[in-house]
Amino acid sequence: MSILAEPYVMTKLGSKQPRLEGITFNINEQGFRHNGPVLSEKTRPRIFFIGGSVAMGVGASADDTTYAGCIQRRFPDIEFVNAGGPSYIAKQQWIHLALNLLPLKPDGIVILDGFNDMAIPVAYGDRPGYPYLWDTYSGLLSGNLFRTLWAHLRMKSNINRVISRIRTCNYANSPAFEKDVLPKVLDQYVRATAMTYDLCRSRGIR
Repeated sequence: MSILAEPYVMTKLGSKQPRLEGITFNINEQGFRHNGPVLSEKTRPRIFFIGGSVAMGVGASADDTTYAGCIQRRFPDIEFVNAGGPSYIAKQQWIHLALNLLPLKPDGIVILDGFNDMAIPVAYGDRPGYPYLWDTYSGLLSGNLFRTLWAHLRMKSNINRVISRIRTCNYANSPAFEKDVLPKVLDQYVRATAMTYDLCRSRGIR
């Protein structure tokens, strides 16, 4: 999957995706899983799907078998736009909505999220509320030789990846995780989701 750097939200889907046998995967220049550009001018009501890989439709055999695609077939008089992002957490989708989607005049927002907010700290050990691989990418860009080398090792070493995953999963099953980390995961998710709802309400978006 082609993933590009994107200011403020960190990443977005690239328009040039590898062709996979039996899978239709169209990404426009805006990073949406949508056939063609989405312009601010519209001729029918417009609803965006936001969230992470579930919203984006990882595993779907075609664009029209994602959640957005299935509902589009059911309601052809409404434009549904799949704006899910790669591994997005709730904070990223809030920023994505504010910067990239509001200028396109949405009439409604469908949120499909929560999995990454929980899974990233559990499976990868990243801090709650931080995007996937945040510490690794910040190390690569730090300008500090040791942090850069360590981040490169974390990305490229399969042995380090396996050891880290085992250590992290063991910690996730411990009482310390439930006491120290889980409340932070839930708190940041609730806060970010509330900001998304508040932003929608302030603009009259359902």
